[in-house]
Formats: sequence, C-alpha cells, structure tokens
Amino acid sequence: MKVIEILNSLVDKANEKLKEDGYSKIRSMERKIVIKFEDDGCYSTFLRKGKIEKFSEVNKDETGDIEVYLTTDTFKSVINGSVKSALNAYLTRKIKVKVKLSDKLLFAKMAKQYMKS
Repeated sequence: MKVIEILNSLVDKANEKLKEDGYSKIRSMERKIVIKFEDDGCYSTFLRKGKIEKFSEVNKDETGDIEVYLTTDTFKSVINGSVKSALNAYLTRKIKVKVKLSDKLLFAKMAKQYMKS
C-alpha cells in the first residue's frame, strides 16, 4: 500500500472518531498539516471545522501550521506496531514535529484520549 493510501485511510478513521466524539476544541480550528518523508514525498492536508481533509502530494518546500518529518520506515513501523508508539519514535527523534506549543498540547491530549478507546 502506498504512503498516501495509508495516510488517507488514517484520515477516514480519525474523522469517524471525531464524528463520534465531537471533540469541541478543534471545531473552530483551521490548520494546514504537512508530512514530509525524508525518503519519499511530501503530503498535505487541512483540518477544518472539526474534520481532516484527504491528503494530497505537494512539493518538498511546502510549509504548514503543523509539520511532521520522518522516514517511510518509521511511519510504517508505527502503523504496524513494530515501534511501540509514535511517542517513542518522537522521543528518539525518529519523528520530528514543528508546531506551536498550544497545538502540540491539544493534539497530545486528543491522542491520549483516543488511545484509551
């Protein structure tokens, strides 16, 4: 499966979860999210009105409100569970994130909530 297909399947799952939970803090948010794979392409999406749009491929020089840097191996390892968690990959600097602190705290809280269910 291609990286963009995996990303968009994760978007579908996240949107279902957001629809169920109606996480109110992101309903009014609008953020551009860019994921840059060091050994592959660069993909972008938008978070608008409490929903994540599908990813599309963009140029490597694309910027966003939230930027994530990693390799496809790290990405696939987190997805298939061979790396225990995205947090572990982040702490070992396999995933780098460029984001405002307030957004980082909000998304960390959401991720923690979703991991419980």
